[in-house]
Amino acid sequence: MSVLDIAGKSWAAGLLWRPRSHRASEARSARRFHCPLVVRVGRQTGFAEADDGEGAVSLAAALAAHLGTADWIAVLQSDDGSAVAVVRREGGEFPVDGDEVVSGRRSALEAVARAREAGAAVHAMSALGIADATPIDAGLLPVTDGMELVAAPRPRRIARIATVAVAASVLAVAAAGGFHWQALKGFIADEEVAAAAPVPPAEVEVQIAGAALIEACDHALTARPAVMPAWRTDRIECTASLQDPGILDEWPQFRHRPVMVVQWSLKAGHDPEISRRLMEEQAARAWQLSSVVGTTAWSLVELAPVLVEWSGTPGPSFLALREEIDRSAGPWATSLAFRRASGEPWSVVLAGPGPLSRAHAALAGIDGLEVTRLVQAGGSEWRIDGRELTPRRLLEEAVRRISAPLSHDTKENADGSV
Repeated sequence: MSVLDIAGKSWAAGLLWRPRSHRASEARSARRFHCPLVVRVGRQTGFAEADDGEGAVSLAAALAAHLGTADWIAVLQSDDGSAVAVVRREGGEFPVDGDEVVSGRRSALEAVARAREAGAAVHAMSALGIADATPIDAGLLPVTDGMELVAAPRPRRIARIATVAVAASVLAVAAAGGFHWQALKGFIADEEVAAAAPVPPAEVEVQIAGAALIEACDHALTARPAVMPAWRTDRIECTASLQDPGILDEWPQFRHRPVMVVQWSLKAGHDPEISRRLMEEQAARAWQLSSVVGTTAWSLVELAPVLVEWSGTPGPSFLALREEIDRSAGPWATSLAFRRASGEPWSVVLAGPGPLSRAHAALAGIDGLEVTRLVQAGGSEWRIDGRELTPRRLLEEAVRRISAPLSHDTKENADGSV
């Protein structure tokens, strides 16, 4: 949780949202998540870490009351510009990761691009300059007592004592003449059902499996060479998590999946109509999605999964990681640069010649490095983006979903529509 000063007021953001339940379940969840503060909004409870935040107002709760609609994304910057809150509401509820705080405008734009679904309105402070966003005035957000963070409930032993007392009185009635044992067993069963807590959604910490993206991209290029007669290959990009809004607006089922996207342009001297028809026929057979418009075309295919469960062992220190990258990748790379934005993990950008098998050999053995993207644009050299090991906590169901292939769904439509 973070406390942000926005429009002269302090707001709590970065909460963990779960379906609202009874007191005992909330108490257990608060202990499990190490979040002793809660706020309740509709059918959900937001859990917050202890950071002297009791009494702070939930920004998500205030936005829900202010905006009212079921689907929106709100982006608000702190007064000092050091942090940006990105809050999402989908179907009238906050997703598990729908209340986050990022380090700056660039990270906020990336978060919006990842999360933006078709039809979801974006509301943002004018100072952020987000295109197509509806301006929002943080000074108009309502504040009520129900929006404040309060201490999470604690387990109540008195409830168990009361249950025993009631059961004892029932036994007394039964002994006095007349209470059937079947009714008594029904009472006990009802009490057990009432005391049972719903099982919270299972979560898992995952990471990108080292240089798995390079291997997956290499296999995809072997199975589907990017060379097309009469067409020039302008760009090949393999990414561990698809976040292109232009594609996701129409095919949202590819969100966060590892994919390869290839772009072409028609070479001079070839008939556009004939070349377009041939490209459409070939792409429909080999690729999951394709689009041919005039003298340009692109195609997409999903890659083998690259996420694995994190072992719990932290990666090496940055200095040790950098030394290993210099040693292992140095002989292959033609350029190598390390970067770090405020509050973000270290990232590395490498470039070197193909084929990809050489890049894989150079990077596969480096512990603690996650490869997130590969790009080849107009030449044989590959650019590779990587970062320090950065485990993410996801719902187990979400991991299964993005790891299951979509090929059966997309192949049903040869024209590329899904």
